[in-house]
Amino acid sequence: MTSWSAQWMEALEGLPLEDDAKARRIRQGRATASSGRVQELNTSPGRLTARVQGGRPTPYLVAVDVPQLSNEEWAIIVDILATQVRLCARLLAGQEPEELADLAKEQGVDLIPSIADVTFIAGHGPDEEIPTVGVAVWAAMGQVLRQDPYPLLRVRGRARERLLHEISVARGRSGAPDGIPLSTLSPVGWTRARGTFEAVYFPSPTLATRQAPSLAALGDPQGWAGAMSALDLFGTMIEAASTHAEQLLDDQESTASP
Repeated sequence: MTSWSAQWMEALEGLPLEDDAKARRIRQGRATASSGRVQELNTSPGRLTARVQGGRPTPYLVAVDVPQLSNEEWAIIVDILATQVRLCARLLAGQEPEELADLAKEQGVDLIPSIADVTFIAGHGPDEEIPTVGVAVWAAMGQVLRQDPYPLLRVRGRARERLLHEISVARGRSGAPDGIPLSTLSPVGWTRARGTFEAVYFPSPTLATRQAPSLAALGDPQGWAGAMSALDLFGTMIEAASTHAEQLLDDQESTASP
């Protein structure tokens, strides 16, 4: 599984240029983006725009036109997110839903655009078919996608609010549960034990492992918006609790031994 950022950058390998020219253009574009010379990068449905500082005092005005996905293609993506709770939860938390691009591709939808379908426009820029400043804007977008998945979704045709609304509608249509009503929850037991330790049943001497695999497999809960993942935040506590529980069990067995 490859990150969206990496897939976005790999798309540059499809530039219709000779190998040497392509390698040079990619290298120069990435260097321009890495040096911070791509400014005011904006995304809108079907277009990236930015100012790129080149070898002259006035920045180049650059646009990159990216084809939007059709409503039918978006319906496939929305259906995946509506039925895959873990992916939807990561998206709600502003994190990349890792498998989404691969799952969509299996159904014939390419979330990452092909470079052959992209148009580079450099106002007053270099007189070349694939301008280096255009590649720099593409590379800057790749950097953004390391931290935020929504710019890709926006440029492909769905802003955050619309996408989340469509997911909600799809979940309601499919009968997917929206969660547990708050009125049914009780705070009893959150801060104090509901029974004695002796009443706790251990099905086997093997307790949860120190690596908290269940939490790692489940991923962040729906609506998670923490800067850290749930595993990073609670993993240490789970490991400590597991160690303590094992110690209590060992002490109990030692006391029971003749």
